Amino acid sequence: MNLIKSYFWLRACGVIALLMLSLPQTSNAEISIFGGADYFRWTESVPGTPGVTETGPRFVVGGSLLQNKPSGILLGYRGQVRFGEVDYAGSSQNCSSTTKACTYTPLNSKTSYIDLDNYFSLRYRSPSKSGEHFIDFISGIGTDYWTRTLGSSGGGGYTETYFIGYAKAGMGLGMTGSGPHAEAGIKYPFWTNEYVGLYSAGLSTNDTVISPGKAMSYFASLEYKFKGPWNVMFSYDGYVFPGSSWVNSNHLTTAGGKTTWTQGYVGQPASAEETLALTIGYFFE
Repeated sequence: MNLIKSYFWLRACGVIALLMLSLPQTSNAEISIFGGADYFRWTESVPGTPGVTETGPRFVVGGSLLQNKPSGILLGYRGQVRFGEVDYAGSSQNCSSTTKACTYTPLNSKTSYIDLDNYFSLRYRSPSKSGEHFIDFISGIGTDYWTRTLGSSGGGGYTETYFIGYAKAGMGLGMTGSGPHAEAGIKYPFWTNEYVGLYSAGLSTNDTVISPGKAMSYFASLEYKFKGPWNVMFSYDGYVFPGSSWVNSNHLTTAGGKTTWTQGYVGQPASAEETLALTIGYFFE
């Protein structure tokens, strides 16, 4: 059911974006496409273990729309796809059945990401008396859908599918027309859904749906718009997810040449995501 809801959320985002493009108010909008790369970092913290760290570059492509008005309420949309393979650094666990003591062996692999982010903004623009500068008061909601395939190089892994609903609030400051424009604010994931595909990978008798925790994070961007149709943007974004509750899941284990199913649990440990992106955009005027 949660996956069905996620699917309809994504469809709804596409419909809203098309409706925004068809509104008369957007006939004088700034429409752009952009591309570039980000540096991605994902961490998982489990007490008593080395944890997990994933780092590496990904490709970024997308488009945006923002009403072009000197003051008042402005509607906007920004959609982007981020994809690539990053380095995985974790460990395998070996625990004694008698002492319960565990040892950890370093494990390095690759993780593949495909990420679709849709963000709808509502901002109020207040220009300076001269009209050369402006301040934006920013709010918005978005959906972030991504797949995380562990062990993507070499096999033996599985796929986690995330669907996050989030809200943003912040402020922006910039120059009218060409020049610099900066934004910063807070971000909160009001809905979190993670589908763990252990059954699909032959590692469990069932796939599992869990809900990572919710915590505030931050976003910021610095853009420079040239006098022509080009701009360049450097941005920071991320999430903070406290650990989820644990849910039942039967695990496949092999001992003494025999394969059996044993009762186990699945949960998402405390996790954090950070991205630093550099993109170049082209405006259709």
